[in-house]
Amino acid sequence: MKAIVKGKTHDVKWMWLLERKDQLIFQIVDERPISEIAADWEGADVIERISEEEGNKTYEGYTRIARIYRKDDIKRGCMEIVLTKE
Repeated sequence: MKAIVKGKTHDVKWMWLLERKDQLIFQIVDERPISEIAADWEGADVIERISEEEGNKTYEGYTRIARIYRKDDIKRGCMEIVLTKE
């Protein structure tokens, strides 16, 4: 699965939409500093999910980072990100 945001393509392990909470939750593998990763996602007006298994989907309005953190496996750079609508 891939996500295109701000013209950049990111590999995404999984992505879920929690509509009742207006949250988009996903996991990526990225070893860069959290500040650099956050800059890629913060303020994104449109996120395009590209998935052969689940189909393509566009998410709009998830512009604010509610949570971003490294998962247990720090060596592989596993990050979980939660975006919310403003």
